[in-house]
Amino acid sequence: DGAMIYHPRTGKTTTITTIEGLLHNNVQHVFTDKQKRTWFSSHGAVPYYLKNDEFTYLKNIPDMKFYNINSVTQDNEGMIWIATEGDGVYSYNGGEFKNYKVNEGLLSNFCYFVIVDRNNTIWAGHKNGLSKKQVGEKVFKKFTKADGLIFPENNVNACFADTKGNVWFGTSSGIVNYDCEVNRVNTHEPRTSIIGIRLNNQNIDKFFDPTEEIELPYGYYSATIDFIGVENLTNLMHGH
Repeated sequence: DGAMIYHPRTGKTTTITTIEGLLHNNVQHVFTDKQKRTWFSSHGAVPYYLKNDEFTYLKNIPDMKFYNINSVTQDNEGMIWIATEGDGVYSYNGGEFKNYKVNEGLLSNFCYFVIVDRNNTIWAGHKNGLSKKQVGEKVFKKFTKADGLIFPENNVNACFADTKGNVWFGTSSGIVNYDCEVNRVNTHEPRTSIIGIRLNNQNIDKFFDPTEEIELPYGYYSATIDFIGVENLTNLMHGH
């Protein structure tokens, strides 16, 4: 029956349909971005938005065949992300589209939703799993039950990112809460110091000059470098 607009101040509602400019009266999803553009998602329609009582329809989208739009969202840098059923995920910077499909890491080209968490990670939902793309990565990574995902099946557009860093997923087996702060990526390089070197489990003098070459006779060697990385004043990272 189109889209219904509720006006809180007056308590009145307004309905808009194809007569007013909608491309389809069966609306899958509504989203308003930072530029106050209200995007409407429907099957059998191109992505489009309403601003200042005027509709803008986005045409000539590369490689789009099915035109089944499920949802639209916007990341922290202003990029628009579009989830489709059959054509994967599109990003739109206001002038150009970029298409992400299975070849770009998506679990499936059939995307039930797309959402952005507080870390600016892009999440695409599918029937039997999730795909995510973190900041700086060019492709998506897929997650299914085999990868440790704790729910079997997503529902269409059953997702929400709150202001506290939680992402909520509505699944066939209940509601799942994901805390994106747990998966926070530390972009600060730790201050690293080498504290020991071992060859075939034999310690080498840790006071050696690291600029000097170590010459060894021919043979099999296992080399281990022990280090300590100072992340901040309270946290230490150990490894070898």
